[in-house]
Amino acid sequence: MRLLGVAREGINIFCGLMDMSQGLAKSTYDQIVKHLYTASKTMFESVCKKAVDEEKELNIQNERPADRLKVSGDGSWKKRGYTSLYGVTTLIGYFSGKVVDLDVKSGYCHTCAIKKNTLDDDEFENWYESHKENCSSNHAGSAGKMEVDSIVEMFSRSIEKFGVMYSNYIGDGDTKTFLGILNNKLPRHGKCPEGVESWCEWRKAEATNTLAAFKHPPRVIDEHVEKHIRPIYEDLSKDDLLTRCLGGHTQNANESFNSTVWRIVPKHLNSGIKIVEIAAYIAGGMFNEGYSAQCNNFAKGADNERVNRQNRRDSLESKEARTARRLEHLGENQFFEVSRAILWTRNR
Repeated sequence: MRLLGVAREGINIFCGLMDMSQGLAKSTYDQIVKHLYTASKTMFESVCKKAVDEEKELNIQNERPADRLKVSGDGSWKKRGYTSLYGVTTLIGYFSGKVVDLDVKSGYCHTCAIKKNTLDDDEFENWYESHKENCSSNHAGSAGKMEVDSIVEMFSRSIEKFGVMYSNYIGDGDTKTFLGILNNKLPRHGKCPEGVESWCEWRKAEATNTLAAFKHPPRVIDEHVEKHIRPIYEDLSKDDLLTRCLGGHTQNANESFNSTVWRIVPKHLNSGIKIVEIAAYIAGGMFNEGYSAQCNNFAKGADNERVNRQNRRDSLESKEARTARRLEHLGENQFFEVSRAILWTRNR
């Protein structure tokens, strides 16, 4: 149900409609969530270790130091805009395209919110000392700062966790707007390529000395709108920014992972940090290894138990013993049938 983005209420509705049971009590559901959290986190850590090892091998194949990884990073928030309480930030290996680490930030703790309404400042500070280890909030500041803090943390722990350093980082500061300024009656073609082979018609006319006869397309953007757009365009056209695009690096893999997370824990549904973390870990396993990451260990354990059970059965009950017992049962059944036939004949 967690893979489908369904929580306790949805589970209970489903169970009721299917006449399966009365559903789950809150205490039972909370215990299951704890087990899910532990299992999904353990699975994710194993998957990340495998992804890092794969990235190291690919580094060697591409004549790069094995322990110096190139990664792309991106943050995603549960709520659109910069007012979200939860954010997920991932690092993805450049060559493998797999998640190598992630961090979940929360700016909210429900228990703290309740206590703040019932305690004064001094009482709250005293109470918080015993609560902070279990506090659901692990971030102070704006939602936009979650990505920055998470990236710093993941870079800082890379040596301890995996024995590698992230030497190259691909990121765009979450700039998702690409603007182009259309030509107007006051031609500005400084960024257009020169020559007769240029895609720019004005530049072609310039190269062939036919500007006098060239009719430029009419102005499309109002000058009052342009004065607000132009600073953004100029920032995006700076050489120091454009050089970061060399090599064709993208964050497509990060964006794909983000959509996987929010499919498991939909943004329009209320969820706590534990559920968001579970969703992130499960998404990481699915993103790197497919659905087998979720059930492979269970399947192996079940298969091993089945084999062991069969081996025990074979050792305790040989084929000859089973055959002898089957023949004995067959003889008993035949004796019973003959006896019943004799009794039936006498009674007639």
